[in-house]
Amino acid sequence: MPSPVIHPHPWTEFPAECLWYLIPIGLLHLAVFAVSSLILAIPTRTALHCGTFRRRIRRFALISTLLLITGCLANGLWSCLIRGRFYYSTDYVFDFSPFWPITQNTINSEFANQRGQLLGVSLFQLQLIWFAF
Repeated sequence: MPSPVIHPHPWTEFPAECLWYLIPIGLLHLAVFAVSSLILAIPTRTALHCGTFRRRIRRFALISTLLLITGCLANGLWSCLIRGRFYYSTDYVFDFSPFWPITQNTINSEFANQRGQLLGVSLFQLQLIWFAF
């Protein structure tokens, strides 16, 4: 298997790295929001007139938006600070989640006859870095 050429992301790519997270995960957040809104509407059928439903939807939209923005910024920071310096992964789309630690399976995933690798750190150390985020 050929060894991958590893280039850390420069800070000029920070906005693009944030968008890489925002677009696909934003669609996921939108789908979860739609389904959750329907679920929240079931027990509040009688409370629709009192504004309870709208208040719950606004609160859920706020937390969902905050989680999306936090994940977006964390992905940009992770891409520019960590990926390519401490590890390399061929699965760039799904290698980082601010809500789930990176695993050896993620690093070992094969794409185009290449595999990822740790670069001078152990998986435990990489997960400690992830935990600091």
